[in-house]
Amino acid sequence: MHAQQIAPFRRVNPDILASQDLARKGLEDDVEKSLLAMALKRAAPVLKITGTPYQILDILLGLVRKEDLKAGGKPLVAISNEKLAEYADRSVRTVSRCIKRLVEAGVLSYSDSPNGRRFIVRDRSGAVDYGYGLDLTPACRRIDELRKKANEFQAKLKQDKQARRFVIARARAVKDTASLLGELGHEILTRLEEVLALPLDPITRAAAVDEIYQEALDKQTNLACLGDKNGVAISNTTPSHIRSSVEDRWHGSSEPSLKSCSDNEAYSSVEEAFENKHAASTADPQKKMCDQQRVFQPQGPLPTSMLAGVSIGLLEQAAVQVREVLQSPIATWPSLFAITEDLRHLIGLSEAGWKAACAAQGQHLAAACLLVVAEKAMRYPEAISRPGGYFRAMIDRANGGKLNLQKSVFGLINMV
Repeated sequence: MHAQQIAPFRRVNPDILASQDLARKGLEDDVEKSLLAMALKRAAPVLKITGTPYQILDILLGLVRKEDLKAGGKPLVAISNEKLAEYADRSVRTVSRCIKRLVEAGVLSYSDSPNGRRFIVRDRSGAVDYGYGLDLTPACRRIDELRKKANEFQAKLKQDKQARRFVIARARAVKDTASLLGELGHEILTRLEEVLALPLDPITRAAAVDEIYQEALDKQTNLACLGDKNGVAISNTTPSHIRSSVEDRWHGSSEPSLKSCSDNEAYSSVEEAFENKHAASTADPQKKMCDQQRVFQPQGPLPTSMLAGVSIGLLEQAAVQVREVLQSPIATWPSLFAITEDLRHLIGLSEAGWKAACAAQGQHLAAACLLVVAEKAMRYPEAISRPGGYFRAMIDRANGGKLNLQKSVFGLINMV
């Protein structure tokens, strides 16, 4: 028996009722806990879930049991607002408002008891017999929708980023072109400044700036064609006595002149010069080898000594769950850097915490630690309730020179 009701003291609205309706239908299919967490955290910006509501959601995802996410189950979390306030370091009233925000966002629903207490009674198999608490059924039923929204949001962010870069490049090109047009360039610069000042979205602004750039190019082309005339004779204005003196100096130099030697002599001179050059290059093969080693010698040390013995190949072998969830290979460091945003959302790490880690230990070690924490959080969610704090602790150990990342990586590989 699964009670699904709202306490009479709550003020309901259409969004809350929609979440309650989703929760009444129960789970139709099994839901992977890691996939649910990934979908919710990636879709959080779209659902306007940030700050404390995001932290509360992360705590609830850590407390829900895997067995309750099976088909026909009930993913209930029986935790009081007081305990959540203690975990989140917020007031009870703030926690209550955050839970309401999550319910209105369609990822949570109320399952209230008559006296307001939250508890769960399980049968001998461990399944929920009946209980009251916070229900994650709406999020489980919307997992495909949340993934789609997250992908669309990421694509929109990427498109906007490219449009902003395009605007910067085109605006610089317009200014350079306008500087060559003189008086005509002032009008173009004025139009450019007006477009940049308008509150336009990045794609519309990029189209407007590109139109101004094309107009500037047309004006530059028309200006360059002004005064062109055909059939203008080009005469040699160099006096003959200057030309003869130049030829005398040329013939008096050490270089062979085509007029002063035959074809065979010219070719023999070229061959002799080539042989001398080849002999000089092969005179000291040891020196040449040293020069090549100097050219191909790595420029600078490794990013950090903490990565000694940890290659990107070992990290890829260790991150089995991460590669399966993200569907992304980790064959190179750039490919790892490309998924750090998803990994950060996966463990609930703030952008400020990530930037601080990169500033303290560099992007390579920070990305490696992020990957290890995400993999551990997926394999052992009960052991790591706060992956974000676990990551910060690893960076603190690295700051003190006590981090043994190699041991963690090989431990994950051996447990595969």
